Amino acid sequence: MSTAQKFSQSYVESEDRILLTIQTTEPSVLRLWLTQRLAVRLVVALASTLTQSDDAPRPPEHEATIQSWEQAAAVASYIPPEPVSDQHPRSVEAVVQEIDIARTPESITLNLRFGPGTGIIAPFAPVELRQWLSLLRKLFVRAEWSVTAWPDWAASESFGDHMATVN
Repeated sequence: MSTAQKFSQSYVESEDRILLTIQTTEPSVLRLWLTQRLAVRLVVALASTLTQSDDAPRPPEHEATIQSWEQAAAVASYIPPEPVSDQHPRSVEAVVQEIDIARTPESITLNLRFGPGTGIIAPFAPVELRQWLSLLRKLFVRAEWSVTAWPDWAASESFGDHMATVN
């Protein structure tokens, strides 16, 4: 199974889906489509994963504030990479069917599965995952999809328009 090196994401209005363009460890580019139904489920799962702390227990009444601070710090430290280039041969264009999430203290790994026995591993440091979550929220807003599944702490509007593109 390949590993993702770099992601670009965009909302494609004619498809009403999010397109993940992924550069892999092999010299290839995957174009994976994320439906609204699966994207909403992913957001709920990622928000839950990010709020699970391996640190000392936190008072529940402070959890939302702590999450907001961590999210704001992640957003503030974001440096946009160059978009994934389509110059490599495309090995796959498919709809993501399932996403598995695995967590270690150092990373959160997504396994984007798009067919029987096929998928790509996408490892994220927690701060990178928070940044990507903010990019996804921006795409939800652009797509005019409901954001009710998003936790309040993930509602950072400080990302500029250069962060997510619309095709």
